[in-house]
Amino acid sequence: MSGITWRPCFYGEQWPDQFAQLPDDQSRHNVSQTLADSRLEGKVHTREDVSDLVDVVLGRISPEESVARGMRRYRAQRSATA
Repeated sequence: MSGITWRPCFYGEQWPDQFAQLPDDQSRHNVSQTLADSRLEGKVHTREDVSDLVDVVLGRISPEESVARGMRRYRAQRSATA
């Protein structure tokens, strides 16, 4: 998929600073597709979710750490609404 031109997705329009950290349109496209796939399954992402995914792509955190952070946010949200 060379020569791809990324167009901001829903999350890219909402938080352009997150996508601006990525090195190229291919990376931005990959992150957009990942978010779109899970959104089709009913997931609504937060800024923190998007930030974690960008951090995984950039090698700042591991995929396992991203999942752990997401689970902590989920538990905190459930506790707050219980």
